[in-house]
Amino acid sequence: MGWLREGSALQNFWERMPERQGGGTPSACAHSLGKLALTEAELRAINVPVEIIVGNRDRLSDSMSSLSSVRKDWPVVEIKDAGHLNCIIKPQFKTLFRRGSRSIVEIGRRIGTEARERCESSKIAASKTQRSTQCRG
Repeated sequence: MGWLREGSALQNFWERMPERQGGGTPSACAHSLGKLALTEAELRAINVPVEIIVGNRDRLSDSMSSLSSVRKDWPVVEIKDAGHLNCIIKPQFKTLFRRGSRSIVEIGRRIGTEARERCESSKIAASKTQRSTQCRG
């Protein structure tokens, strides 16, 4: 999708999209896309590995250009013979997606382990403080 900038015309477009009669997609879905907008500071604050995937024939790649100009540390991978919509059915995209999904699971496990360790450390510290206070009283 690229970078949907907070306050951009595209964000406004999604939030103001008119109701479609007989459309298969509920208007609430289209309207909620505007809520995905990020400021530049929010974009820079993302601290997980990211790989930008774009079809080499995607006519909507301008948002990718602005995204990659702000996050030069995120590699850009072009999917051959892919446009904006059909990119996700290409084998190269599926391979990259599976690899990324495994990375997300690994990051989640690491974050969970770190959180449990911090929680246990806090419990131990609280227990020691409580005992220390009880001994003084």
